[in-house]
Order: sequence, then C-alpha cells, then structure tokens
Amino acid sequence: MWAMTIALLMFGVLAVMTSLSTSTSTDYNKEKAQAIAQNFVDYRNAVTEYAENNPAFTGVAPTASLNLPFGWQAILPWTNKINSSFVLTWGAVPPDSITQIQDASQATVAIGIAEIQGPQEVILVPSTGNIIVIPPGSVPVGDIASALIRMQ
Repeated sequence: MWAMTIALLMFGVLAVMTSLSTSTSTDYNKEKAQAIAQNFVDYRNAVTEYAENNPAFTGVAPTASLNLPFGWQAILPWTNKINSSFVLTWGAVPPDSITQIQDASQATVAIGIAEIQGPQEVILVPSTGNIIVIPPGSVPVGDIASALIRMQ
C-alpha cells in the first residue's frame, strides 16, 4: 500500500514538473521570437531610413552607417539590398520560430517569407495575405524578409 502511495505521489510530482518545464520552454521561445522580431524590425527601419536619406544609393547599406538604437547588436545575421525599386531586408531564422516572429511583428505587415510561386520570387505576408513580387534571386527562399517600395 505504501509503495503504491509513494509511486502515485512521485508520478504526480513528475507530471507537475513536466507541465512547468513545457510552459517555461514555450514562454522562452515566445520571448526569443519577440526579441528576434524586434531586432529585425529595428534593422529594417534603419535600412529604410538610410535609403530615404541617400536617394541615389543602390547596393548594400553598411551596418556601421545605419542609425540603429544605442547598443543594438544583430541577434542573427541580417542582410539588405537597396535598388531603384525596393528596400529589401532579410535573414535566415530558425524554422521553428518563423510563425512566432511573424506573430510578434504582427503590426508590421511588410514582413513575410521569401518563396517561389510559379516563375516569380515573392514575399508572402501571412498576416495580410499580400504577395510582394521581388527581383529573382534577391532573397533566399525560406528567409524572413521585408520589401518596401522605394519612392523616388
């Protein structure tokens, strides 16, 4: 009888610990995704500002020339390309965090995933259903990306 009681008690403790571990892991993943999303949005905004302040510029805006928040450090390696039509920013993110990053940056509707649809390379923005056609070979397929139309 005592053995059964102890076994049930141990099983209950194990169940509670597993439950706490799962919720802590979920909270950590959500916080990590939100940090990555904010880091990407900060980078994207700084690249956009650089393009606006340098209207004749085309190419890759150097990170050292960007007006980023004080102390900002890239969480992941972000990349950009500015041409006469678009300001593109992108980066590879862990596949399990793409949805969380999109959720965390929901207010920023210009963030999506680079895909190939038929003969075109596009950024699909799930929060709006928008599809932004971008120049072929601009952004690696599967990367999180933003494409803003450059006004001249």
